Amino acid sequence: MTDNGHHIVRLEFTSAFEMLDFVQVVSDHMARDIGLDDDALHWVGVAIRESVINAIKHGNRNDAAKHVFIEFETARYAVPELMIRVRD
Repeated sequence: MTDNGHHIVRLEFTSAFEMLDFVQVVSDHMARDIGLDDDALHWVGVAIRESVINAIKHGNRNDAAKHVFIEFETARYAVPELMIRVRD
């Protein structure tokens, strides 16, 4: 961690819908860490779940041998920031 509260968390997992709850826990933790309220937390959760479902279903065609990659990056500058990247 640096002085500005910069964190990066990277996840990699097989294309399994069972991973959605785990991703949600990590997403909620990262969003709370930068101070997002419950409403914002909900919408970030919706976006990340939809992105992961799309990566599994469309990008990886439900092939469990293929992986999904997620990167959460937070920073506290003038305004707290949360960047989420989902890759299949």
